[in-house]
Amino acid sequence: MDGYDKFRNYGIEIYGAINAYSRRIIWLYVSNSNRTQVSMVRQFLLAVETVGVCLKFIRIDRGKETPILADAQYSFYTKHRRA
Repeated sequence: MDGYDKFRNYGIEIYGAINAYSRRIIWLYVSNSNRTQVSMVRQFLLAVETVGVCLKFIRIDRGKETPILADAQYSFYTKHRRA
């Protein structure tokens, strides 16, 4: 998961997630603000709900937008581990 900010000067920001093994695009988000923590976790949860599967681990950079996403992933992990 990562963002692409080359079009930021034009008011377009892109964030996406790609499966590293199959190179399949999981989601692509285009908006005027892709770097907020709430939008990141919202995109992630929508993808999990749509696909119906939560990944065992995710690989992201240590950007400002990722702490809530890491908490959501950890919550899925602990819930699955108990079940």
